[in-house]
Amino acid sequence: MAAALRKLPVLILALSTLGACTFWTRDMERLCDQTGRDFLIDPDKTYNRVNLGEVMANPTSFMLSDIRFHAIINRRDESVFLPMYTTFRQQDYYAFSAWPADARLWEASDRLRSLPTLFMRKENPGLQHVLDSERFALVEIRARVMGDYDQMAWIEVFYVDPVTPVLYTEQSLTDYRLGMEAVAAKDPAKAVAKLEAAVKQPLAPKVRTQVRLTLGKLYEARGDYERAAFHYDLVLTEDEKNSEAWDGWDRCEEKLAPKRAAEGKQPQKK
Repeated sequence: MAAALRKLPVLILALSTLGACTFWTRDMERLCDQTGRDFLIDPDKTYNRVNLGEVMANPTSFMLSDIRFHAIINRRDESVFLPMYTTFRQQDYYAFSAWPADARLWEASDRLRSLPTLFMRKENPGLQHVLDSERFALVEIRARVMGDYDQMAWIEVFYVDPVTPVLYTEQSLTDYRLGMEAVAAKDPAKAVAKLEAAVKQPLAPKVRTQVRLTLGKLYEARGDYERAAFHYDLVLTEDEKNSEAWDGWDRCEEKLAPKRAAEGKQPQKK
C-alpha cells in the first residue's frame, strides 16, 4: 500500500502531462497534437504547399501531414460523418466540400472530383469564412490530413482565408463550355456569342485569358480587326509578356494601319 501511494504523484504527473497534449475529451488518440489548438495564434506551425488534387489521388502519402492549398468551395453542408472509422463527429465538426483550384469545372469529369471530407470544428472562429463564402469562391486552406478511410482524404481544416470571392458562376461555366464546343464544331457565330457572354462574367484568370485570345482569333478570321485588337489588348493589360496576344495585336494593327493613317490616329499599344 505504501509503495502504491509513493507512485501516486508520478501517476498524477503522467496523466496531467498526457492531458496537456491531447484533446482529452474528444480525440484521445491524437496524442501530443498541437494542430488546431489555437486557431488565432499559430506562430510555429509549418504547412507544406500542395495541390489538393494530389492529396485526393493518394491520401495515404499525406497522412498526418500539415498542408496548405488553394481550393474552390463547393457545398457548405456536407454530411459525410463516420465516427466509427474516423475522428470526426457531427456534434463537433462542420463538413464542407471543395474542388482543387485547377479543376476544369466546365467538364463533367472534373465537376465530379469535389472532395466532401473537409471538416472544421464548430468552435473555430474561422468557420464563418466558410459559411460566408459563395459557391465557386477561391480560398486558401491550412489543414491536416487525419485519415484515408475508403481511399479518401479526411482533412481537418484549421484556417480558411478568402482569395477570390467568386471564381466562376454556373452561367459563366455554361457559356464558356458551349463557346469552346462551338469553336471545335467550327461554328464561329455561336462561339463568339457564347464566349462574349462568358467573358462578361466571373472566370478564373487563365480561363479569361484563353477566352479573350480565342475571341481575338475569331474576330481576326472575320476581318473585324478592331474587335480582335480590343481583346488582345485586354490580355496584354493583364499579362504584358503574353507573346500570343502581342502577335495577334501586331497582326491587327498592321491590317488597321491604312485606316488609322487616313483618320490621323496612332495605335495605342500597351
